[in-house]
Amino acid sequence: MTTEITIATFITDTIPETEAACIADTSVDYAGAKLRAIAMAKRRVYGSEMAEASITNYEIREYLANLAMAERIISFAIDFMVTHRRLSDGKQGNSITWYDLVDALDAKREQLLAWLRDHESDILELVSGSTENGREDAIDVTTLHSEFTPYKDTASVVDDPWYNAGRR
Repeated sequence: MTTEITIATFITDTIPETEAACIADTSVDYAGAKLRAIAMAKRRVYGSEMAEASITNYEIREYLANLAMAERIISFAIDFMVTHRRLSDGKQGNSITWYDLVDALDAKREQLLAWLRDHESDILELVSGSTENGREDAIDVTTLHSEFTPYKDTASVVDDPWYNAGRR
């Protein structure tokens, strides 16, 4: 049995606890925000909201997922934490403040931006290859993250901000 790895799946696998917290609160439309973030990432890279089925390269899908998280989903989660959440763990007497969550989400965004910068040239080649096969609306991804300063990645690959806020 083959499992289809979608852009949305990459996002869920990267920030599972953060996503679960946003989904659990029915007063916010996380699913809609996630779909819009993915659509905007496709527009940034390809110039259109092309069907995901036509994006067969999983490296490009992962790039689009990380772009969606860095540019939109993390901001959504930060706003959610600031306006909707105050957590406490009564079992251990620990308190996770929304400050901890926001700090962890900011750190995750920086980690994602560093990953995006590190993979820009590879993605440019892959996207350029797709334009040679009939796609003319792709844009130059090398300019997407030039405004951000370098960041040394010291975090693990799966580094959910929600989990990390609880470890502080």
